[in-house]
Amino acid sequence: MELTFEESLDRLEVIIGRLDNDNSSLNDALTDYEEAVGILKRCHDMLSMAERKIEILRIKKDKKEIEIANESDYRSNLTDET
Repeated sequence: MELTFEESLDRLEVIIGRLDNDNSSLNDALTDYEEAVGILKRCHDMLSMAERKIEILRIKKDKKEIEIANESDYRSNLTDET
């Protein structure tokens, strides 16, 4: 099961806490570091996907506003011509 973004941040905090602790063996520290790098990549991917979704929504909103403005202009021109 893949962690949510928030769960990933929580997991990173746990790993950082263990890495800050000098009691970890080198092998454990490397394993934790490797996990942290994987989590960071997934977080970056999640943020990139969220940014793309926001951009798509912004473009759709802008397009809808243009359509509404064009429709309003069309209606206004119709009433002006009569």
